[in-house]
Amino acid sequence: MTAALFWVAVVLAARPEAAGYVDGGDHAIRCHYLEGQRALCELVVPALDEAWAAKVDQIGFASPLPDGGLGCSDALDLYLTHDGTGGAGGAYVICDGEEADPCVDAAAGDGKASTPSYIVIDPDTPEADLRGFVHHEFNHVT
Repeated sequence: MTAALFWVAVVLAARPEAAGYVDGGDHAIRCHYLEGQRALCELVVPALDEAWAAKVDQIGFASPLPDGGLGCSDALDLYLTHDGTGGAGGAYVICDGEEADPCVDAAAGDGKASTPSYIVIDPDTPEADLRGFVHHEFNHVT
């Protein structure tokens, strides 16, 4: 029961706060960071760009759906924050679709279950683990 309550609280919460952002190179990616964490975002963006290239461009996964400008652009948003991560290296993806049911399939009938989403990674994640976390969480937004 606790996990279900936690999920509902996270899904209905506003997007995490950020002090700034770094945009990606080859793909529509935006990494939002807290004060003093720009350098960490600059490590995450190439990993996210690499995940997109491998999974969408090479393997053929569907591109992440645009979020209608949430996060100040239609780019795939990744937030470096402690919000909901439990600290010490957590990560998750949040559905960001319709307000009444944010995880509803945005394109029912296309053979894929998809909805606009964003990624959250705890900034305390060990640097050596960031690339793996980014690649793993990217799987959930495609």
